[in-house]
Amino acid sequence: MNILDIDLDKINKDREIGIKCKDFNLLLKCAVDMAEAFTYSRLLAEEAAFFLGRIGDRTRFESVIYGPTLKLPPSLREPRSFKMEEKLYELGQKYPFLDDEELDFLEELYCKSNTFDMVNRMLFDGDDLLRRKLARFNPEDFNIHHDAFSREFCLEIFVALIKNENELNVQEALDARHQSLDDMKEEARLYGFSPKLKYDPILVYNRRTNTIQVDETDLSDRFLCPISNFSWTGLKLGDAVNLLINEFNHSVEESIIVPALEKCRLTKQAIAYAAFNTYWYLIVENAIIRNLGISSSDERLLKVRERIAYDWLTYQNKKELR
Repeated sequence: MNILDIDLDKINKDREIGIKCKDFNLLLKCAVDMAEAFTYSRLLAEEAAFFLGRIGDRTRFESVIYGPTLKLPPSLREPRSFKMEEKLYELGQKYPFLDDEELDFLEELYCKSNTFDMVNRMLFDGDDLLRRKLARFNPEDFNIHHDAFSREFCLEIFVALIKNENELNVQEALDARHQSLDDMKEEARLYGFSPKLKYDPILVYNRRTNTIQVDETDLSDRFLCPISNFSWTGLKLGDAVNLLINEFNHSVEESIIVPALEKCRLTKQAIAYAAFNTYWYLIVENAIIRNLGISSSDERLLKVRERIAYDWLTYQNKKELR
């Protein structure tokens, strides 16, 4: 099975039928087909490992996980890169007779927004077979949408953006998190039954709780969004500058904003299509503060920051998470 042969609509329907009818063989087939087709997905490989463990098919397990059908870079074909898959194969073999430590491991995966669906399929025949009920993520949380944001909160979002970009090197921190196939991450996912590595801290927006928090995880929680230039989707730098022009008057455009941009070798035409960027925005804002002799807490500046943050929060809350 390869990616060109897979019919995702059929797979998803078969999964639903498999769970509803408690059809182990159908779910096994779906799990193995998906793992073989989408060879770079570790979650799909982990799901297949558990189902193959349920039937004790070590030969097929090694074929799917270690064999040539899993076309991973050579460095990731070493046995130590597949400890999570080995662990889930072992749990599949022992299921449902799991000890407390193993139940805690499954429960942690069951409570995560990014692994809930996988574990839900793995436990299709009900976790009532286990010695205790497992806590789990509530999929209804995916429907959480916020549409009311106080001015204070919007301004806190903008301050968090500046801190991330200017102090916390957010792009470097995100790049480190995106190295999802790093061997050290696979080790950390196993040790202590906690699929986490501790990364450099950044400020993120938690959509579930509608709060700002410090994050040192791999951001696999779908409710967490880094507050960074990259995530400011849809907003153009020119739009933000126009908000400043409208709050003051059009005279600042020619007397202050255009000269400030020219010093940076930018034009008004160029920023009209450029993505929002904190560095360039603050250059314009600081030029207004300096030339007009106003405070950084001037009501007009705060009003623009509030509008920018409000639009970003609205966008984040409209995104489909599942």
